[in-house]
Amino acid sequence: MIAQVGFATEVTVQSTGGADFTTIQAALDSVQKGPLGKDGTPDVITILDSATYNEQLNIGNIPSSSEHPGTKEGWLAETTPSNLDPITIQGAEGEEPVLQYVGTELVEYGVFPDDPEDMFKANVAYLGTSVTFRRVVFNYTPEIGDAGAYMLNGQARDLVFEDVLFKYDDDPNTFSGESYINLNNSDILAREEGIDNSNTVLRNCIVDGTQAMIYRTGDEFLYFHGFDSLGDTPLTPSVLVEGTTFTMWPECIRMRGRPADREYTTITSVGSYFWQNGNCLRVEGNGMIRVDQTLFTRNMNDWDIGRDGGIIYLAERSGWCPAAEISNSIFYNNGGFDLGGEDGTSP
Repeated sequence: MIAQVGFATEVTVQSTGGADFTTIQAALDSVQKGPLGKDGTPDVITILDSATYNEQLNIGNIPSSSEHPGTKEGWLAETTPSNLDPITIQGAEGEEPVLQYVGTELVEYGVFPDDPEDMFKANVAYLGTSVTFRRVVFNYTPEIGDAGAYMLNGQARDLVFEDVLFKYDDDPNTFSGESYINLNNSDILAREEGIDNSNTVLRNCIVDGTQAMIYRTGDEFLYFHGFDSLGDTPLTPSVLVEGTTFTMWPECIRMRGRPADREYTTITSVGSYFWQNGNCLRVEGNGMIRVDQTLFTRNMNDWDIGRDGGIIYLAERSGWCPAAEISNSIFYNNGGFDLGGEDGTSP
């Protein structure tokens, strides 16, 4: 039964029955369509077991390529007003449900109103103001690895992961797209809904890239291309990594900034651990990398990863180079830094 709990709408999922729904997508549809689609209260989907949920998820009622095959300008403006309630997908206390997709070809989705032919394939497509995952496992499988598929791709003002395990299926044929998680330019949401910026949080997570490193099948874990221009006020996309472990990723986080009058991009790492990766934190263009109480060991060192840059990688873009602030952190047996041009100034 769909329940109003405090100021939230909560539904439950259990693969064997005995809950409101047996699939996550059915639960999503129940709170995102019809009268509950935008009722002003957060939506919470709680998964009651540790089963594997073999589903391609659509968070936010994003139109598929078959519904809008690149011919209807402005369709996103019609879609987003019904998808603004914050939503959380979480495992119940003590449970670790697995989210993956094994099956037929993925459905394509798009999140760009000015370019409706720009579609992507992802295990999880998302669109909204606030999207949170808690106590779940994301498993990237070979079946979603063709045609440049992502594990997650979409737009949100706030995208939060808490107590989440990210991993690859143990298969040498697994191949990711451009990145495991792609943060699409959420300035599109700003244009349609008055929502600006993009904030991503990884808190108490484990990012296990063992298969990606061994088989050279992955690139970035998290990638952001940079905002388009939205007028005179610079936007401030950010990623916060807190209490999170990254292991064996060719590149962990890459944020591509823009000129100073358009964007200021930041990556902040606090109380985290980077072990045996390639580039750990990378910002291009105007912005900042902040590191505090973080341990880096054996990165860009033990593997013939063939990558440029360093564990902290500052790169020029659009005439600007980012800065770095590092405090209370330990670097041991790493391959070095690449601090680009003059920090924070036009090189």
